[in-house]
Amino acid sequence: MNSIQYKRHSGFALIAGAVLLFITMLFHPSGGSFKHLVESTSETIITHSIGMFSIPFSLFGFWGLAAYFKDDISLSRAAFIASFLALFAGLIAAAINGLALPLFVNRFSNATQETITALKPIIKYNTSINQAFDFIYIISYCLAIILWSFLILRSGEFPKWLGYSGMLLSISVILFLLSGYVLTNLHGFRLFSLGLIIWTLLLGGILIRRP
Repeated sequence: MNSIQYKRHSGFALIAGAVLLFITMLFHPSGGSFKHLVESTSETIITHSIGMFSIPFSLFGFWGLAAYFKDDISLSRAAFIASFLALFAGLIAAAINGLALPLFVNRFSNATQETITALKPIIKYNTSINQAFDFIYIISYCLAIILWSFLILRSGEFPKWLGYSGMLLSISVILFLLSGYVLTNLHGFRLFSLGLIIWTLLLGGILIRRP
């Protein structure tokens, strides 16, 4: 595989990762009662598995993106490391909320009300751990996009608007967080994911079309 093919494949990988993430968020079940968690076990596992499957594609795509910035290898490596950290946090969050939790509650599908009441603190603790990794995911992705956008603007290899839009997305998310807006619940996470998906699709499309 030559360099041009490798970079184009990176673009396809970014698009594939973004599409899989979109599918995940589109069909992501909402939280609810213990009964609802049990009834949505299969849906939860399937949607989160799709999300986890997207991670290798995104990782390969960002590795290919780094190849465009050989003249600024330190900053491109920093951007890739931030991307890796975000994707790793996303993997852990998906495993906790999309595999561990549904498999756990499914064992108590016929539990009495007393048992369900006793399990609620465990479920709340699981949610807290999941939200912590969601927070790491969001912050790390914001840092990564800021670094990628800075490289895009400085290198002149890509359209300037892509860098400016990445900066705007990341700074807006950070301001939302500082103002107290919760992005680690399902609604907030969907909002962040939508912005991330759009930016990644645009980036992937540009990588594919570049010579």
